[in-house]
Order: sequence, then structure tokens, then C-alpha cells
Amino acid sequence: MGIKERISFIRIIETISNASLAVMFLTVMLGVISRYIMSRPFVWTDELSRYLMIYMVFLGGTISFRAEKHPSLNFLIDKLPPRWRFVWDSGIDVLLMLVLLFLVFGGWEMVTHKPIGRTPALRVKYSWIYLAIPLGSLCMFAETVMRFIRRIKLNRAAHLQEDVVREESL
Repeated sequence: MGIKERISFIRIIETISNASLAVMFLTVMLGVISRYIMSRPFVWTDELSRYLMIYMVFLGGTISFRAEKHPSLNFLIDKLPPRWRFVWDSGIDVLLMLVLLFLVFGGWEMVTHKPIGRTPALRVKYSWIYLAIPLGSLCMFAETVMRFIRRIKLNRAAHLQEDVVREESL
């Protein structure tokens, strides 16, 4: 995947995630207005906002993975020497990839093998709701793989530069 494709991929994910947030906000506001001002609540607003939140979280996670803004405790890890930091970060990436693969396959299992009907208010098949799990996890997996490859390339370049400096000093 080239740079332009990656940027387009992230822009699409950002657009969907931001649209989910905007529609969720409007849906919640509509629900509040219908319940407390009109005294006739729309029953579908809670359900729609819940499902939009699920998609926003799973797709928005991809953006936080790309920017490395996901929650982490770095106060000890930042004190590690560069080589141990590389080992730590690489190990975390591998662990994340395994967990995300589990979510991709487990989520796909839910989408394809567990047809349990439709949502109560919107009458949407639950498969569409469950699709957020493998879709978002696959996007996060792709970002983690790309980050892992970048990390290896940067580490390799740093080692080559150290070797050049070492040879020049001899």
C-alpha cells in the first residue's frame, strides 16, 4: 500500500468516524428534545446512537493507532535505552496484532454464523452491528502492521548509521 493509498484509507476512516460522531450527536439531541420537550420520545434514537458509537469506537481506534495516541503508560518505558525500547515496542505490536486477529476472526464468526434476528427499534440485522468488530479490528491490524514495518525500517537505519559512525571513528 503506497503513501497515497494509506492517506486515502485514513481519510475514509476519519470521515466515517467523524460522520458517526456527528449523526450520533444529532440523534441524541433529537432524543432529548423528543423526550423532554415534546413528551413523546422516539424509541429509535437510543438504539441508533448506541450503534453509531460502536462503529465510531472501532473505526476511530484506527486513527488513534496511526497517531500512536492510544492509552499507554510511558513513564517507565521512556527511560529504556533505544534497543530495549525497540524490543518493547515491537513486542507490544506483535501482541496487538495477535489480539486484533482474534477480534477479526471472532467478529467475522459473529457476523456470519450467529444470525439472531433484528434490532428492536430500527429492525436492522444484528450482523450489520457486529460487522463493526471485524471491520474496525482489520483496520487497526493494518495500521499496526504498517507501524511495525516502519519501526523495523527505522531501527535498521539507526543500526546502519551507528555502523557508519563506528567505522569512521576507526
